[in-house]
Amino acid sequence: ASKPEPPSPGVKGPVSKGPPGLRVSPETRRETITDLLRGFLPQDDMFVAPHIPQNKKRNARRACKIPADEKLAGLVDCTVFGSAKNAVAFSADGVYYHNDWTGLHTGSGCVRYERFKGLSFGRARQHEVDLGPEDAFEMSGSSVTPDTMVRILEALQRYLVRGETPIDERAASAPSPSVPGVATDGLDDAEALERVLERFGSEEDCYVGAEIPESKLARGRSRCQVPLDETIVALVDCTVMGSAKYCLLIGLEAIYYRNRWIGQQTGVHSIPYGDFTDRVFVPADNSEVALGYSDWLETSGTAVSEETLAEMLTAVRQWAIDTGKCRVDD
Repeated sequence: ASKPEPPSPGVKGPVSKGPPGLRVSPETRRETITDLLRGFLPQDDMFVAPHIPQNKKRNARRACKIPADEKLAGLVDCTVFGSAKNAVAFSADGVYYHNDWTGLHTGSGCVRYERFKGLSFGRARQHEVDLGPEDAFEMSGSSVTPDTMVRILEALQRYLVRGETPIDERAASAPSPSVPGVATDGLDDAEALERVLERFGSEEDCYVGAEIPESKLARGRSRCQVPLDETIVALVDCTVMGSAKYCLLIGLEAIYYRNRWIGQQTGVHSIPYGDFTDRVFVPADNSEVALGYSDWLETSGTAVSEETLAEMLTAVRQWAIDTGKCRVDD
C-alpha cells in the first residue's frame, strides 16, 4: 500500500491553478465533500461529520495514520464488530484507509486528491475496490458495498476534477413520483395550492387550509421562524404529543421545517420554491425524507408516512412550476 503522505505544502487558502475542486480552501473543500457524502446516506457503517462516533474516529485516525490536524468529512467502518480499525476516511486533502491482512494491499495508505484525475475505480476482488496499482480498499467487513464505494469515489472525482456540484445520490437515481392532475384554473396561488393539497388533509397529523388548528399554526410559525407576511397553506405535525413544535409548514413562497436532534439535519430550515428546480423528494428507510442537496425532513413523530410526504412535496413542486415560482429549463 502507498504510505500516507504529508499535507501538501503551501498556503491554506484557495489556489489559482489545478483542478476546480483543488482551487478552493481546504475548509470549503471539506464542507463540499461532507455534502457529497451525505447524499449517499442512509448507509449502515457510513458516518458523515458531525455525526461520526468519537470511538470510531479515534480508532480510524490511529489505524489509518491520519494527521491530527486533518478534520474528517466522513468515515466508512470496514470492520464486522464496529471498531473502525479497518476503515476508509475522507478528509479535505485525501482518502485514508487501513486494510486487514486479507486484502490485496494490507496496512494503511492514503490517496491524495491531486492523484484523482488519473485514477480509475472498480472492483478488484469480490469485496475490494481498486484505485490503481498501489491502493485498494478491503470492504468485506462493511455494510457499504464495493459498488457503492465506487460511486462515492466517482462522484468525488467529478467534483475534484470537473467542479461538479454534489447532488443527493438517492434523488438522482429515484424515479419521480407521479402527480395526479388537479384543476386549478381561475384560482389564485393560495387557492390553487390548497386545492393541490386538499387530498392529503384526511391524513392524521396533516392539516390543510382552514383545518389547521390555530394553536398548532401559531406554534409552528414561531418554531420554524416563518416570516410574518408568509401565508401557510398546510401543516404536518411531526411531534408524538401533537404540539407541532417540530413540523413541516407549506407556504406560498417556501417550505419551512424544524427537525429534532436525531436526524441527518437538525434544527430549523426553509427551502424557497426557486430552489425546488432540481429536487426530487425520496422517502428514506430511517424515518426521514430526502429533500435533495443534503436537506432532510425528520418524520419519526408524525403519522404521515414518508411516501405520502414525498408525494405531497412533489405535488407542491409541480404547483410551484405551474405558477412560475420554480423555473425548469426546457
